[in-house]
Amino acid sequence: MKEVYPAYMTIATNIQLYKKGWWIKVSPLARKDPECWVCAIFKKGKFSWITEECKDFDDPESAYEWAWNRICEFIKNENNNL
Repeated sequence: MKEVYPAYMTIATNIQLYKKGWWIKVSPLARKDPECWVCAIFKKGKFSWITEECKDFDDPESAYEWAWNRICEFIKNENNNL
């Protein structure tokens, strides 16, 4: 049975984010109990990638969901400031 993932967890969405200058990185921390995942949101600058925000989560799904929502907020704010 094929699992269905939310839009923010697909490869196509990640490629679209990359093309718009955004990247999400979710990594486990070296800790067994409780498990912890760190999530960073990056934005492409003129010369390098810049960390916009970073936050810890109990699971990777929550991390991706948070990052996706924050990037949507960043993009909305950018568009409002044009």
